[in-house]
Amino acid sequence: MAECTEEQVKLIFGLKYLDAVYSIPVKQQAPLYGVILTHGAGGDMNSKQLGSLASYLAAHGILCLRFTCKGPNLVYRTKAYKVALAKTRLITPELYLDAVYSAPAKMQAPFYGVILAQGARDYTNSQHLVSLASHLAAHGILCLRFTCCKGLSLVYRIKAYKEALEMLQSSEYKLDGVFLGGRSMGSRAAAAIMSKLCEDDADWSFVRGLICLSYPLHPVKEQSKLRTEDLLLIKHPTLFISGSADEMCEKNLLENVASTMKAATKIQWLEGGNHGMGVTGRTAEDIAKEINTHVLSWIKDVINDS
Repeated sequence: MAECTEEQVKLIFGLKYLDAVYSIPVKQQAPLYGVILTHGAGGDMNSKQLGSLASYLAAHGILCLRFTCKGPNLVYRTKAYKVALAKTRLITPELYLDAVYSAPAKMQAPFYGVILAQGARDYTNSQHLVSLASHLAAHGILCLRFTCCKGLSLVYRIKAYKEALEMLQSSEYKLDGVFLGGRSMGSRAAAAIMSKLCEDDADWSFVRGLICLSYPLHPVKEQSKLRTEDLLLIKHPTLFISGSADEMCEKNLLENVASTMKAATKIQWLEGGNHGMGVTGRTAEDIAKEINTHVLSWIKDVINDS
C-alpha cells in the first residue's frame, strides 16, 4: 500500500479562516481524483472516521481535503464547502500543485491579494518569494505562491497560473483586487495571463497590476531575441525589479521596451544585481528588504490611484 502525507492548511472564508488538512498521495498519477470531507454538527475534521477514511483514500492515490466548519447552520456550511471546492482548483489534471498562502493575521476591507510564481528552476519556498510574501501579508495583503514543476514549459506554467487566478476570483475570497507577479519565468507566465486579459478587452478591473521580478527579457548573450510580445499588449500598471547586471535583462533594452508599452511602468534597478538578485558585498536579507519595500510601496500607489 502506498504511503501518504498530511499538510495542515487554512482556507480563507470571507474574513475568517477554516482549519483544513490535505491527505496527499506520495505518488500522484493522472488521472488524479479528490474527495472533500467535512464533519457532522457536533464534531470537527479530526473525527476518527474522517481521518481514517482520508488516510486510506490517499494511500490508494486519491487526494483528500477535510475541513472544520463549526456551527449547525447549513447555509453557512454550504458556503464553506464552496470555498473547499474552489481550493481544489490548484489540482490540475496533470499534477497536484504545491501552494502556500501568506495571510494577514487580521483581514479587513479593502482586501487585496498577490499571486507569485517561481522561476524556471526555483520553488515556492525560494528566499525572495517567501520574504516578499511574508512582508506583504504583514501589511494586510494576501499572498498565494505556488510551485509548478513541469520543466521549462511556459505553456504549462501559464495554465497553472490561470488556475490560481480563477481560484482567487471566487466570490468566497472577498478580494477587492489582485496583482499578478512572479520571478523570472514566473513573471513571464504572469505577463502572458495579463496580456490575454488585455487582448480580450474585457472588464478585468479585478486584476490591478503586474509585478515582474528579474523578467527574462532575452536569453543569455542573445539580446536580439527580445521577449516582448506579451509586454507590449499589457495595459495594467507594471512594476519591473531587476539587477542592473542581469545577464537576461540588459538595462537599456528594458528601459526602451518599457517606454513603448501601453501600460504605466516603473523600473527599480538593483544596483550590481545579477539575474538571481545577488549583489557582491550585500546579504540576501538586505536585498530582500529592498525588494519588499519597492513592491509594497508600488502596490499602495496603484491602489490609491485607482
